[in-house]
Amino acid sequence: MDFGLTQEQQILRRSAREFLEAECPTSLVREAEESGEGHAPDLWRKMAGLGWLGIALPEKYGGTGGSLTGQTVLFEEIGRALTPGPLLTSILAAQVVLNAGDDRQKDHLLPGVVSGDLILTLARGDKLETASRDGGLTGGSTGNISVRTGDRFLMTPTGSSLGRLDADRLTLLDAAGNHLDGDPPTKESVLHLAMYGRRPDAQAVIHLHSTHAVAVSCLDDIDPADVLPPITAYYVMRVGVLPLVPFYPPGDGGLAHAVGRLAAEHHAVLLAHHGPVVAANSLAAAVDAVEELEETARLYLLLRGHGYNTLTDDQVRQLRSQ
Repeated sequence: MDFGLTQEQQILRRSAREFLEAECPTSLVREAEESGEGHAPDLWRKMAGLGWLGIALPEKYGGTGGSLTGQTVLFEEIGRALTPGPLLTSILAAQVVLNAGDDRQKDHLLPGVVSGDLILTLARGDKLETASRDGGLTGGSTGNISVRTGDRFLMTPTGSSLGRLDADRLTLLDAAGNHLDGDPPTKESVLHLAMYGRRPDAQAVIHLHSTHAVAVSCLDDIDPADVLPPITAYYVMRVGVLPLVPFYPPGDGGLAHAVGRLAAEHHAVLLAHHGPVVAANSLAAAVDAVEELEETARLYLLLRGHGYNTLTDDQVRQLRSQ
């Protein structure tokens, strides 16, 4: 029995190695690690263009249907180059959808994985529920999450709890906000669409009613141009400047317009008496940013009434330049 690589597999190994040597130097690996995002978006798009993200998926969904040996060859080169990114977790999660999902889930999710527009991961339901109930980020059926899948958007539907989501009931909207499938959309979908409309690189948006951020939004002495001071390095890197959006009722068209006006310059905003809206180039990065925002709001409330130091202007500039 011949255990050697076929000519096609040898070509795959050589081309993958040459590509990664050119596109994934050590400096890029370090930059991705230090950014907190965990991957390089430009490199991710290039890998999608090469068909790597769909190597384990059938051609029906845009994949290449590569053999297990071919996948092993590719992952060996990816590991050899220390390539940053959630490639393995996204492919494994896509396999769960492929083997356990229904036709609608496959049609909605898998093409986005292949194109690189959608990054999947694996999670246990009880952990998600614990995060929602005990993490203090949003209670009851408040808050909503969305991801971009090509020119469409998957969104948590109206009345849903982030700790008990059902994939079959997720709302699917087109670029104009028209309801295509799933449960009825949340009335706050307009916030998400406003962010996506002004931020073409955004792949995920999170809106929460998190306690400490909402409390800060109600204070009468905050700077509406930048609500929170630069207390920690990761707040500066993950959130940056946080403008305050005046109060509008939830779902109001004026609220979406106000968010849209700020979204081109700011990936995070704070809605007065309501909560934060954060966009990022991946769902994981959006989660990291909104958690950092809430923790900084909590620190700010704890420090009020006490003398405290913030990062200097030079330190802030240095962090933003990284």
